[in-house]
Amino acid sequence: MKCPICGDLSHNSLYKINNYSISRCKSCTHIFVSDALSSDTLSNAYEQDYYQGKNYEVVSGYTDYIGNLDQRIAVFSERLTRIQNRTRNAGKILDYGCAVGLFVKVAKDAGWNATGYERSEWASNYGRHNFGVDIVCGSGRSEDFPENHFDAITMWDVLEHLEHPSEILGMVSRWMRSGGTLVLNTVNSSSIGAKIAGADWRHLLPPHHLQFFSRRSIAKLLDNAGFDITSLSSQGVMFGASTSYIHSSGNALRRSVESAATHWRSRKVANLFNLLDEFEILAVKR
Repeated sequence: MKCPICGDLSHNSLYKINNYSISRCKSCTHIFVSDALSSDTLSNAYEQDYYQGKNYEVVSGYTDYIGNLDQRIAVFSERLTRIQNRTRNAGKILDYGCAVGLFVKVAKDAGWNATGYERSEWASNYGRHNFGVDIVCGSGRSEDFPENHFDAITMWDVLEHLEHPSEILGMVSRWMRSGGTLVLNTVNSSSIGAKIAGADWRHLLPPHHLQFFSRRSIAKLLDNAGFDITSLSSQGVMFGASTSYIHSSGNALRRSVESAATHWRSRKVANLFNLLDEFEILAVKR
């Protein structure tokens, strides 16, 4: 299988997780699920069970996505504030992979012309009926929106789920006007946290998580799609990236280091030394 970021055929086998092969590209260092996926696996992966229970044999998805609305809306409000600090006006914004449309609702309430895009029919219908937001249900067709249409596009916890990230980013780029803002967050496989965890990394969750970006591979993906990165901020955890650590009390020293590494005052250090296992990126379309 070709690397989904650079197209190179040379890669090293790393792990076997949930009966899926995980490999690293020798060229761009991208890590990805290197087994072919059936269309049924992908089409059934994000229905109601994913948001309100456990799907397949994998401990993945959400126990109750809807039950944490206030917390999720607060997080999305903070994210929108960061976008508004970098944009002049509240224009047209698309949330790609919007789930039930909570970020769409937050943006709409703040005066944006907000639209969501979601592959799950269940989540799309739930958002329309319960939050009164505009959600287009689709799986990545360029004709779903006109070219040069949006001023901003967000992709919250989306890229790791995509089977063909390069094609999707190219399409998203066509939907956005020149000078528009792309904001996304995703997993960071090149982080110290991910490397410490190894095969026990909390984000190795196929068939839901398929792509695991390094700093090099995410930069290549965005550059190929016509975006220039203007900021990259570390997020997530370090020792906590290991599922065995998550389910144990850990020792006092590790807990102290984890607390220091994830504190907002340490963000510059976390960025410099690539400590945390997720990142948030803001990029501008050329």
